Amino acid sequence: MQTRLRDRFYDLYVHLPMQKIVGDRRRPEGKKDPQGVEEARAQLQSCYGMIDKDVATKTWAMGEAFSIADCAASPALFYAKR
Repeated sequence: MQTRLRDRFYDLYVHLPMQKIVGDRRRPEGKKDPQGVEEARAQLQSCYGMIDKDVATKTWAMGEAFSIADCAASPALFYAKR
């Protein structure tokens, strides 16, 4: 159950704001959403603090074994870093 919860966390609280930021970069001038991007960045920063604290003593999102939570985390964290 905790693995699925972590999977949803990455999908809803990391992936969605990352998509907002990346999608905004692709918008033409005059169609950008600076307020939405700023809100998305703030949400990501909050999530990063939670993630850092949670994985400080682990190899993977749920412990020592790769799981579906890591599958959810990987693309979201990869693109959010860019």
